[in-house]
Amino acid sequence: MTFFNKKEEVLDIKLTQFGKQLLSTGRFKPVYYAFFDDNILYDGGCASIVEDQNDIEPRIQENTPQNKTQHLFSSVETNFSSYLDPRDDISTPEIDRIRVQSTPEKEFSLVDALGDSDFQSTGAPNWKLTFLEGQIDNASYFLTSSYQSLQIPQVNLNLIYTTKILNEKETEKGITLGGQIEQAVFPDGSSLNISYNDGNKNLLLMVEEGGVTFDKENFEIEVFTVDPADGSYSPLSFVKKAPSIVNNLLIVDDKTPKDVEIDSTFVEFFFDVNVDSKITKRDICEGIGKVKSKGFYVDDAIECDDVPTSPFTVSPYKEGEADPVCEDE
Repeated sequence: MTFFNKKEEVLDIKLTQFGKQLLSTGRFKPVYYAFFDDNILYDGGCASIVEDQNDIEPRIQENTPQNKTQHLFSSVETNFSSYLDPRDDISTPEIDRIRVQSTPEKEFSLVDALGDSDFQSTGAPNWKLTFLEGQIDNASYFLTSSYQSLQIPQVNLNLIYTTKILNEKETEKGITLGGQIEQAVFPDGSSLNISYNDGNKNLLLMVEEGGVTFDKENFEIEVFTVDPADGSYSPLSFVKKAPSIVNNLLIVDDKTPKDVEIDSTFVEFFFDVNVDSKITKRDICEGIGKVKSKGFYVDDAIECDDVPTSPFTVSPYKEGEADPVCEDE
């Protein structure tokens, strides 16, 4: 690491190891750019600096040394195998199998890009997360790892599903483990029972971002698997849908392309993720009804009065307390 010579140097650009690999194979096609100000201290009072307003600009641009670009955050030799795409044939040369950027470079460097906010809002951008189905186990303000701690709120929850093979007698008796999701019966009378134990069949969230301009596409969803050994993240891919416009005609087809083999590197191998219009209004209204029945306020703009929903049981006692047992007189 060296410092900029502000009299002679202005810009320092370096490719990451992943960028070098893409460039060497002709697949480096930069499309986006972002600005960062992690190394700038705007308020000198946070560092016990007493200064006038006119002194802030020269302190930042002229009197503060700036480090040059850091493009490596982990060992290239020890992490090389983690860059390889497991879907490629093992006989494929390693230089052609690199598809995944390493976790430190992608997730723990240049993470706080400057964003935008709504000019008509007086508050900072903020998140609002409402659980219509599911329950929070715990939450924290930071994402911690062996690399660094990032100010990214973490909301943790568990959805527990149980899979059990039932014999013919158990199938006839209708034995289930908690709430049943699906039961496939085989010709010999046995069955595969999938059930849930925590009272929540699915996870249904209402996610809103305030203080920003509302656009048609407001969110990006990424799914990762976490290695419990070192806490590293491995991204999963979503199956790309068939093009919606073919020969200048709109084709409405949400089916998965037939030539795609869904394996453990795809999100759809584990579960389905539905958003916006893909979620039925009935499911949303049922979730809102359950939350309101527990005494919580839900600020929503969805009219549910004319939507038929499934009946559910409401206990008059506080959540988490068992219903009292009345003794016989």
